[in-house]
Amino acid sequence: MRRPGLRNRRRDAAFGVAIDDRQAAVDITRHLIATGARRLAMIGNRAARSGRLREEGFRLAAAEAGMPADQILFVDGDFDFHTGRRHAEELLAATPRPDAVFCGNDTVAAGCVRAITDAGLRVPEDIAVAGFDDSVQAEMCVPELTTIRQPAYSMGRLAFEALLERMTTAGPHRRGRMFLPHELVVRDSTNS
Repeated sequence: MRRPGLRNRRRDAAFGVAIDDRQAAVDITRHLIATGARRLAMIGNRAARSGRLREEGFRLAAAEAGMPADQILFVDGDFDFHTGRRHAEELLAATPRPDAVFCGNDTVAAGCVRAITDAGLRVPEDIAVAGFDDSVQAEMCVPELTTIRQPAYSMGRLAFEALLERMTTAGPHRRGRMFLPHELVVRDSTNS
């Protein structure tokens, strides 16, 4: 049995490097709204902390824009291609159909694009699609995906430096979370 507070003490003693997933999701959702989207959907992953934060940002930006609840759809799944494809097929059957889909990562977005094009629709003319992470799939996808770029190299370097410090020096070490800036990368999947 876990002692009360042990999990929080471990978290307080840890050091992590990340981006602000909530704000990044706000930024990409605002972009979708700025391109004219009026019926938004998100394919997310509530099982992951980052997925929950991205959903919060998505909902926050939609509410900030005054979008009514019936114009916002959310489907929950995994961060994989088949989830994107399967849930995009469900979204295509919705009435009214969304005109923009924010996906929890680029792999999900690639699956979403595949389902949309398999249905004979065009991205972004019929449905805009945005991903997250700026992974290799973002540029391999046709059309190339609008996405959030994380500074992966810097994040890894800082995390490694903190680990090396813990392994080689005694005394107090860095704790908490360090947030690095993200970048909205606009590509053809949201530009009509």
